[in-house]
Amino acid sequence: MIKPKSKKIKSIIQSNHVYHHMSPELNYCLFPIYAVQFLISFLTIFQKSISDQVGNKEGSGLLSIDHKLAEKQLNDKQIKVGEETRKSLSFLSKDEKEIFFQDVGNIFHSIASYLKLNLPLNNSFLRDVNILMVSRRCDPEGNDAIVRIGRYIPGLLSSNEIDLLSDEWLMYSLQTIDDSWVIKRKFNDFEGIERIEYHEIDYYWNKILSIVQSNVYPKYPTLSKLIKNILIISHGNSDVERGFSINNNLVTEQRTLLSEKSISGFRGIVDAVDFFGGGLMGTTNEMISAFLKSASFYKEELVKIKALAVVHEKEKEYREKIDAEKMKLLEQEKELMLKYKKLRAEQKAAQMLLDEANQRLENSLEKGDFTDVQAAYVLNKSGTEKMKSIDEEMTKTIENVSIFQQKRDHVEHEQLKKNNKLVSEQSKK
Repeated sequence: MIKPKSKKIKSIIQSNHVYHHMSPELNYCLFPIYAVQFLISFLTIFQKSISDQVGNKEGSGLLSIDHKLAEKQLNDKQIKVGEETRKSLSFLSKDEKEIFFQDVGNIFHSIASYLKLNLPLNNSFLRDVNILMVSRRCDPEGNDAIVRIGRYIPGLLSSNEIDLLSDEWLMYSLQTIDDSWVIKRKFNDFEGIERIEYHEIDYYWNKILSIVQSNVYPKYPTLSKLIKNILIISHGNSDVERGFSINNNLVTEQRTLLSEKSISGFRGIVDAVDFFGGGLMGTTNEMISAFLKSASFYKEELVKIKALAVVHEKEKEYREKIDAEKMKLLEQEKELMLKYKKLRAEQKAAQMLLDEANQRLENSLEKGDFTDVQAAYVLNKSGTEKMKSIDEEMTKTIENVSIFQQKRDHVEHEQLKKNNKLVSEQSKK
């Protein structure tokens, strides 16, 4: 397996996230710079005097480098390969070695051609977006670059707004910037080296674009419109992919039973080491002691978790019992209310009988015809008896509803009382 300076190239790619987290720059602002560094670093693997070939060339100028010139190639002994590959070469004949290094050269040439074709070395937009970096605020090319960016995004700015961009950028370049808008904090790492943590790019520009004039109108309205649209451009998903790679390295075949909590702990350690710059960490007696005690702490934690689970289970059973009791009381209360509603309907029917009896009696008296008096009497008696029975039943039903409501209130009060007691006990712990 060939391993030519793979760590160096990999470090260039993976170190890019430092700028995303630790400086107020956009990854895609810096991508052309990374692309140049990446291509140059790769060419050094199989090219000699690469610095002389590159000179002051940048971006598209690197495309003119002929990486296939024979006189510019490193010889077979100068090409660095992995230790395992070097040992394997000793078993090859001279002809086989020549074929091997020819294949290596072809591989390098193919990769270099691919990089020159696909890297954004000649992307004018990405090169211009560099102007949004804090360090390039006073760059003399800023005015032209910001105007080109405004023209590049179709349909965003009118011709008049593009003309205003230059003026607003000039005012921005002369603006007094508070250091707190750029620097988030300064701190010393575990080696005592001073580090600076910078704000994200959106924080910085939010401060800039929030500046208002004396008339309370925004100072940079057109610039605000343009930059907000640029800031929402995604610079890729390298952070997410890097996270997947870290997880794959953590959860090996021997660690398939790791819990989510353990994986999160490992990730926390990885992120902390990465944040503080990595490097070797000294081992102290406190660290050794903490490691030796970790097993006992873990067992104690398991006992606590188990006890807590038992308590939670009992609480769950109690809540389910209370809820079932409350539901039963509520159902009984609903049944009584339905019964009460039915009695109200019957009461209304009884009242209609009384009304009919009274009407018949009144008609008989007016006409002097007493044939309906007997019928009116029967209706009145029946309605009165029925009304009395219904009133008694309704009174009894209301009393029962009141009893069930009191029981339900008592159950809820006891539940609340127990919950408050549990909260009080947990707060004491």
